[in-house]
Amino acid sequence: MLSLVGIWSSALESNRAGYRLKIVLNLVPVCTGGGQQQAHHLVSWLAAQDEDIRKQWVVLVGEGTVLHHALVNTKGIAWRALGRGYLNRVWFEIFHARRLVREIKPDVVLHFTTAWKRVAVPQVVRSVYSNLYFPEVPFWPRSPLHRFFKRKIVDFFRLRGTLRADGLIFENKAMQRRAVDMFGYPEERTRYVAPSRMEKHFEKRGATCSIFGARGGFRVLYLSSWHPNKNMQLLPRVAQELQRRGIDAYFVLSLDAADPVVRANVVDPAKELGVSEFFEFIGVVHPNDVGPVVRSADSLILLSQLECYSANVTEAWSFAKPLIISQLEWASVECGDGAVYVDRDNPSDIAEAIRKVMTEPLFRAQITQNGTRRLALLNTHESRFRQQIEFLELISELGKKD
Repeated sequence: MLSLVGIWSSALESNRAGYRLKIVLNLVPVCTGGGQQQAHHLVSWLAAQDEDIRKQWVVLVGEGTVLHHALVNTKGIAWRALGRGYLNRVWFEIFHARRLVREIKPDVVLHFTTAWKRVAVPQVVRSVYSNLYFPEVPFWPRSPLHRFFKRKIVDFFRLRGTLRADGLIFENKAMQRRAVDMFGYPEERTRYVAPSRMEKHFEKRGATCSIFGARGGFRVLYLSSWHPNKNMQLLPRVAQELQRRGIDAYFVLSLDAADPVVRANVVDPAKELGVSEFFEFIGVVHPNDVGPVVRSADSLILLSQLECYSANVTEAWSFAKPLIISQLEWASVECGDGAVYVDRDNPSDIAEAIRKVMTEPLFRAQITQNGTRRLALLNTHESRFRQQIEFLELISELGKKD
């Protein structure tokens, strides 16, 4: 197998000998979830490269984020920390982005967010906001109404900022197709890059996860930040069903129980239903700790209505954990026969799936074997990075879209 240095070097070579892309990597809004994990993997691999490659990158991160702290302790990567709030980012885009581009003189900018306005160099966006491409799906709750309209306004500008880019990278083929068919985006400026599986470097950190409590029972891990789309607000009712059936299982959530939104939607309802003991809150999980956390779980669950691609899928498959997931098109396309499908709005159906993976070893083994088989079809981190950089090179050569 090619070394990572060899892969990156070959990916960065253009038709002109010795050419290297100079890249600005914008990770400013990335602070949680699968995006943070992917960004952390990218920064970690970049830190391991030789100086000739590292010096071609400038990384922008949000102040106080995990990525910021990681770069503080990393040598050899040029980086800058910026305010990550929405207004901070708007201010930077209007008054500082063009100045930064003139100063650094990159060949291309890669965003884990939307593209900047009126920037002279080509920009590529890693497009992950699935609801932008599925407007028929009621992604945001309509109550309270003022919050619903605020989110729709944000989505409007998010879509404009995405389509403003000179190239789009997708991890979902349906989103790629809809960008072309619905919005007339030039197909030759899009690229589907399959997700990557967890690498051994990240899988094997630590033997156990010390942040789990000592209580017994079947651990159902929901490794995600809070979002209404994730349907975590249904879990107290699922716990009530587990209690009624006498199923010795409980939920481990990567949420802060003291957070007002989490308290209002999960903690307080669980207390009212008398099922608080069915929950353990472990807080935000550092990317380096994802492996030990998943390894210590008995099953993973994901009840999203819509996803681009969820890291929960590859995390479950990497550690041979049965995955319980929404019975929806996006999930079946991702998972095939490598998951247990449930009606995401039916507590009884979800409780039954938990019972089945908990008490039927042959069924559990079949699901995990299917997941392991599908895992082998995904990219490695090296091959995913190589494909992304090859696309950056293409967009750099094509130039600005408009």
